[in-house]
Amino acid sequence: KSSNLARDVWKRVTYTQTGTTGILYEDGVEVARNANVTLTPGSIGGGVTAANYIGRSVYTADAYLKGNVRDFAIYNRALTPSQVAAGAAAANQAAVDADKSALALTGVDAVTADLTLPTTGTQGSTIAWSSSDPAVVTGSGKVTRPAFGGPDATVTLTATLTKGGVSTTKAFTVTVLADIAPGAKATYDAEHLTVTNLDDVRGNLTLPATGPRGSAITWTSSSAAVITATGDATRPAYGQDAATVTLTATATNGGEQASHAYTATVPALPRTAPKTGYVFSYFTGDSLAGEKIYFAASRGNNALAWDELNGGAAALTSTLGSKGLRDPFLIRSPEGDKFFLIATDLSIGGGTSWDASQRSGSQYIEVWESEDLVHWSAQRHVRVSPSTAGNTWAPEAYYDEEIGAYVVFWASKLYAASDPDHTGSTYNRMMYATTRDFVTFTEPQVWQDPGKSVIDSTVLKDGDTYYRFTKDEAAASGCTDIIQERSTDLLATSPSSAWSLQANCIGKNAGTGGVEGPTIFKANPGDVNGSGFYLFVDEYGGRGYIPLKSPSLANPAWTLPASWDLPTHPRHGTVANVSASEWNQLTGAAPAAVTSSVSLALSESSVELGSTVHADVTVAASDGGEVAGDVTITAGDFSTTVTLVDGAAGVDLPATLAAGSYTVRAAYAGYDVVGAGSDTAELTVVAPPADTVAPAVVLSTAPAAPDGLGGWWTSAVTVTAVATDSGTPVSGVASVEASVDGGAWAPLAAGGVKVSADGTHVVRVRATDVAGNVSTPVTADVRVDRTAPTAKAAVSGRTVTLTGSDATSGLARLEYRVGSGAWTAYASPVTLPKQAASLGYRAVDKAGNASAAASVAVASSSAVSVGLPASLTTASTARVTVAVTAGTGVTPTGKVTVKVTQGSKVLTTKTATLSGGKASVTLPRLPAGKVSVVATYAGSTAVLGSSATVTRTVAKARASAKVTLNRTTARPNQKVVATVAVSGPLKATGKVTVTIRKGSHTFATKTLTLSSSGRASITLPALASGTYTVSAAYAGSATLGPATSKAVSLRVR
Repeated sequence: KSSNLARDVWKRVTYTQTGTTGILYEDGVEVARNANVTLTPGSIGGGVTAANYIGRSVYTADAYLKGNVRDFAIYNRALTPSQVAAGAAAANQAAVDADKSALALTGVDAVTADLTLPTTGTQGSTIAWSSSDPAVVTGSGKVTRPAFGGPDATVTLTATLTKGGVSTTKAFTVTVLADIAPGAKATYDAEHLTVTNLDDVRGNLTLPATGPRGSAITWTSSSAAVITATGDATRPAYGQDAATVTLTATATNGGEQASHAYTATVPALPRTAPKTGYVFSYFTGDSLAGEKIYFAASRGNNALAWDELNGGAAALTSTLGSKGLRDPFLIRSPEGDKFFLIATDLSIGGGTSWDASQRSGSQYIEVWESEDLVHWSAQRHVRVSPSTAGNTWAPEAYYDEEIGAYVVFWASKLYAASDPDHTGSTYNRMMYATTRDFVTFTEPQVWQDPGKSVIDSTVLKDGDTYYRFTKDEAAASGCTDIIQERSTDLLATSPSSAWSLQANCIGKNAGTGGVEGPTIFKANPGDVNGSGFYLFVDEYGGRGYIPLKSPSLANPAWTLPASWDLPTHPRHGTVANVSASEWNQLTGAAPAAVTSSVSLALSESSVELGSTVHADVTVAASDGGEVAGDVTITAGDFSTTVTLVDGAAGVDLPATLAAGSYTVRAAYAGYDVVGAGSDTAELTVVAPPADTVAPAVVLSTAPAAPDGLGGWWTSAVTVTAVATDSGTPVSGVASVEASVDGGAWAPLAAGGVKVSADGTHVVRVRATDVAGNVSTPVTADVRVDRTAPTAKAAVSGRTVTLTGSDATSGLARLEYRVGSGAWTAYASPVTLPKQAASLGYRAVDKAGNASAAASVAVASSSAVSVGLPASLTTASTARVTVAVTAGTGVTPTGKVTVKVTQGSKVLTTKTATLSGGKASVTLPRLPAGKVSVVATYAGSTAVLGSSATVTRTVAKARASAKVTLNRTTARPNQKVVATVAVSGPLKATGKVTVTIRKGSHTFATKTLTLSSSGRASITLPALASGTYTVSAAYAGSATLGPATSKAVSLRVR
């Protein structure tokens, strides 16, 4: 029989022998047959029947039955199949009836998730399920809810209970609720995601990409430098505080989104320390006691001498799966402060045969976690193999830095998908899956499939190369032994050129018997046996686990050491390198105190006053491990505390230390397991001799020389200075100052002084040294003309007159060209030939700047535009600008007439000559009221005339009035004369009213007539004591508007 009996249930087992045919029945049903049974009990018992037992094998070396027997019968004949079935029928019926009665499904009146349907009864019945509507609920319990908005679904699930030849059925009504809205799914999924280790992130995280209700999940991080949106974690350095990161999950379902924030806590990296010992995890044999996990510790830094831990008792026992543990593998996380132990789920000691263990064996591995190798987490039973696998043997792992995950690999026999009972013939392949947390694994992949059986791979990376050791079970490499391969790609599949064979028949060549179960590790620095690599292998037919050693993996030479002392009966396991503190925890040895050694080095031991001295501090731990924490450096009254980085820190002592002798002290406060320490160094600060020599200043310009003509720069000029201090001693340059065009002295900027304004400038620079000596100013004369000159053209008929000007370097010349001809120096007005339609012109100044080329043209038609101020007054002489335009490239010439009318009255007529298509006239003063301005272009021989009209309202000009007194303080009855003056742009005529007030009371008023000069005077009446104000109001005239003066104060006393 290829599988074990079910546990914890009564079974009726019948064996019949007819001739050489033996038949095995389970609960009245045939389960195995052998037609070639030729041995008799006496053949086993040395010729006599001496090995007849109830509850154990006829082979005396086999284990006893771990169970109960309550009925036993021997017949004097071989029972027929029908007799066997009949004998089991009553018990089977009772079992089926009892299991049917006990079978129940709870919560099926409102189903929203997959159902867990029992497949066995407590009395041993097998239970098969069928569904009235597999589209809603399958026979395996998979639930597909009706679409959102639709009705709930009702499904009948029927259980068929069978034991032996007896069957019965039991039906259950299941109500599956319609699906919820996409938005509700998104909200639920966003809030119900599981992220392993979120509260203690010691490595990369597995961030779910799909929610429990099918939403697509995307992630963002508040600090991608610590945890990225893909879960890659970078922990703070040792000695730093833990980091807190907010990871936000956004769930998307049916176009609806919802987000939820999760808080991750990322502790600092652990302290690193040299590895000075080893730990060995292993099992001891094919018994129930042996299929547990045991630990041993090396005797110091010696990989060949070991002591069993835990008093030689097992440290880990399985309570899940087969409850047997074999082939333990121990791996340290790349961060260093977590260990994972994985093991094969297999119990040969529990009665499983080697054949059954590879057909109906476990598809799971067993997982534990620890932070110290002493205290272990609860066991996890994790499925990694596909359903086609008959076994999952000897799982191991290696961390692949390129993918940021562990690669877990194991051996499995893979059966055809069409062979669910795994009855066919196949061989072991090496499989792998990846994980970040040993909780969530990727789908398994085939890693090694050479076409013949391979098992027990173990891997170690040395440099950039992975080295893999595997048992070749089919002697494909030349013998049934361990082979060694190498590759730079851990996940390269075999057969592949990425993996190359380095060595075969490793055990045989080293002089061992048949070996398997290799584990590879590197010798610690300082191992008493020297450097190199160890390969422990299981000599399964002889000495059990034995060590091999090679000085190199690149050039392997595996040999047996002269002697070794391993634990009692170790089998396939793992050796891991550990630090002294980890070894102490494992063995219970008292930890040695870790002291610190502080070294303080000064860049100088004697310096002049005002100099800076650099202090470097290094701290080393007595165990060679990592050091973190703070160092306080003091010198006199100076004190500062700095944080170590990689065991070192540096600080500049201040230049303000007074002259004298100092004991500089560096005090390390201690951190974690490392004790405090300190070191000192002596420093002398001396006063320097006096510096009496002023610095020297050298100026330079950029551009270095004028880039224009005549010594002018046509671009911005930057004046820079180099100041040097000389003499003995040299105190050094303290400051450099500049003054531009006689301005105040100011610090010279690092980039110098930029002179960009047009004109002639003087830049002066001086330097002052630390001793206070000031240099004589050095001067740079800079002439800048960055502005192009201006050029104008006046057109009269077909004659063009050019003018130009330049405000800085001066006008050098005017140039013109006819059409696209060559440029010619301008000397006198140019008359265009008849065939020419335009004249180009430009101006060039003495610095070489040229104005942009312009042109004038003659057009055949014209349009007149009038420019006139928006507001006019009777006092203004308005300037009228007339612009006449013609066709492209043509500038109109000739006369324009400007006529101003008010109603039917012509006020004035002016004539002007166009210049450049423009002309202007100045109008005389106009009377108040609305006026029309008509501009008429008479035209020329080549351009037609045209006109335009604009209107404006002329306002009266503004006048102002002022009152003056011959005296502002007077005695009672003393004569006071007030004079009123009205002024404005026009002559003031008319009347003014003078008002005398005392407080708010009007004392007197008088109306006067202005003289021809716009003035009027009045003698004020006799006034009693008091304070008065005198003001005047002008009534206005035909040309001037009214005005009121400011009040003038008069004091009578």
